Amino acid sequence: MSIALRNLSPSNPPAAGSDGVVPRLRKLTAALLAVAVAAVGTLTAAAAQEPSAQSAPRTAVLDLEVAFLASSFGKSLKGTLDELQKSTDAQLDEKAKQAEALEAEAAGKSQAELVALQRRMEDLEIEARRIRETAQRSASRAEAEQRELFGKRLEEILTAIQEERSYDLILNKSAGAVIFAGQSIDITREIVERLGTE
Repeated sequence: MSIALRNLSPSNPPAAGSDGVVPRLRKLTAALLAVAVAAVGTLTAAAAQEPSAQSAPRTAVLDLEVAFLASSFGKSLKGTLDELQKSTDAQLDEKAKQAEALEAEAAGKSQAELVALQRRMEDLEIEARRIRETAQRSASRAEAEQRELFGKRLEEILTAIQEERSYDLILNKSAGAVIFAGQSIDITREIVERLGTE
């Protein structure tokens, strides 16, 4: 008894459903293809996310001192300090004139009178020192007040800019932490302009 062997080449596949193998192979192939597509999709998504994860942080620089001096707060402080300087200079000039007058009186005075003049000169020195110290305290207080107001307004502006542009980092040039920064990332002028709109 002879058994005829059938050629199982791709051009002559077994009849579908003849022994159930072909349908199972098709299902397996479809399942493998689905897994492969899912894997490729996952790898593509990961590759797409990778550059953004490794990209450089968005950075800006700002010269806080320039911004402060150009702001209404800095200008107000300058006006206050100029007036304070003028007042202090006038008071010190008056003390200097009084000292010159005392020196002129010294000629021909007795020893006791010279001692009294010397004491008056020392009193003038103490008064002049007190005037300078008072002026310095007033200047420091005025600067602290204006810088505090500036700081509060600046924080609002920087928060708005950060939200608009999603900056990761904003550096202060005037603090000496920045060696070089291109104009494209320097936001000092914009800060001054926003401060100037008040």
